[in-house]
Amino acid sequence: MSRCLNKEASEEEQEALNALLSEDIDLARQYEMLQQFWQDEQLQHRTEEQDTENKQHENVRRVLYLASLPDESEEVKERSNVHSLFRWKSIKRYVYTAAAACILLFIARIVLVQKQEQNSALNTSQIQTVTTSNGTRTRTILPDGSVVWLNSGSKISYSNDFKGAFREVTLSGEAFFDVVKNPKKPFIIHASNINIKVLGTAFNVRSYESDSTTETTLVRGLIQISNAHQPAGKTVYLHPNEKIVVSKKTESIEPLTVLKNDPASQSATISKIDTAVKIQDRPETAWVYNRLVFRGENFKELATKLERWYNIKIHFTDEAASQLSFNGSFENETIEEAFNALQAAVPFNYKITDHEIFISTAK
Repeated sequence: MSRCLNKEASEEEQEALNALLSEDIDLARQYEMLQQFWQDEQLQHRTEEQDTENKQHENVRRVLYLASLPDESEEVKERSNVHSLFRWKSIKRYVYTAAAACILLFIARIVLVQKQEQNSALNTSQIQTVTTSNGTRTRTILPDGSVVWLNSGSKISYSNDFKGAFREVTLSGEAFFDVVKNPKKPFIIHASNINIKVLGTAFNVRSYESDSTTETTLVRGLIQISNAHQPAGKTVYLHPNEKIVVSKKTESIEPLTVLKNDPASQSATISKIDTAVKIQDRPETAWVYNRLVFRGENFKELATKLERWYNIKIHFTDEAASQLSFNGSFENETIEEAFNALQAAVPFNYKITDHEIFISTAK
């Protein structure tokens, strides 16, 4: 809708929107209201710009007119003293000229400041930000048609026109990208300490600020990963059904080093994804299908996901409880149903107070 309102949509996009509007009366009414609001806003903006420009031009014309006016007492002064009149007229001319110059400079300064403020506002408006709070997930479409699913507690920022040499997105949190292929304009994601470069592919990126690692899981296509602090250094290519986990300890100018299947690596590890498991059942991508899947995670790790998923805060009253391990998945369960299921699998005690949960080992 926004692309059509701004006259940026292609014929195919316009036809697709028209088809949707013809099928949904409520949506069509909403779109009509948006159209009217958009037209009113555009008209008001153009009117304000024209009024400002007209006022500026009128001020300039007024100053020039005042500077050209003759002195009312010129004839009297001319008859009384020609030489005094000459000197007075010269001084008067200089005064008017100086005053006109000062006022024109002042007006020019105002115009320049207004233009700078307008340009600054324009540049600010070009950066779009989409955020999700804990307990929510959302789907958004980027200017090039690429689709992004944003997990709980996440944020992406991007230019609203993608007019540069690259299509760049900055991510904090977790997102699943389905990128439209465009070899002439690569798609780049900046996520914590890594840069991910793609042409057209689908993959998941997890990079929460509180995480000690940045994870990227490739579903299809090919992506290139480099160290954000040394983009020209060593790069790594990820192939379909592979996951790379990069430690945030590599936030230095040293090239990214990858040791395959080496859990002790301080830099990064690459592992294979079990293709026998459907994409909606994989822990890395199940959230896109509104499912929380966990495999062999201790309670402390699982608690972080539960906090984002249910918008709650979890406290452990003892260390032993935080090390309990779980396997399972949640989809439509309430927080009480989820904790009852966990408790049935591994005994522990819990107490819910408002949006806080206190967990301890079973007595």
